[in-house]
Amino acid sequence: MATKLQRDVVVVNNYSLLEAYNLALYGAVMSTFGDRTKEAREEAGLSQTALARQLHVTQQAISKIESNRAKGTYLVAQLSEALRVNADWLLKGTGAKRPSSGDPALDQIAEEQPETFMAANRLFDLLLDLSEDEIRAIENLVQVFAKREPSTP
Repeated sequence: MATKLQRDVVVVNNYSLLEAYNLALYGAVMSTFGDRTKEAREEAGLSQTALARQLHVTQQAISKIESNRAKGTYLVAQLSEALRVNADWLLKGTGAKRPSSGDPALDQIAEEQPETFMAANRLFDLLLDLSEDEIRAIENLVQVFAKREPSTP
């Protein structure tokens, strides 16, 4: 069984030490770096292409990472920042998935409604480039949507 040290991660036949442990204990890898990357990307509402653009890599690179055909560990810092997840969780599957905001209510929303939380983060990022008048116009539009009756399918 060949081993090598790669940026503080022991790799055993293409599995991290934690993944190799799960493989030995359970007969299967419970969750890989690629699985966690895909999960976080989907929760963030991003396509592989959109994530690739943010990281300045190809869509094929993201696809290979998610399908465990490429390690991608060189992108851990950028992936964790873009996907707003902890690097340890992304890399090893350990620790909290999302960094704590310091606000328990916000942390609860992030944990219970990750899609809503990530959508709010994407909107916040977009708002940073707008003028105060544009932001007020968007607030008014959101209030119109919030007051209307929910549509039925």
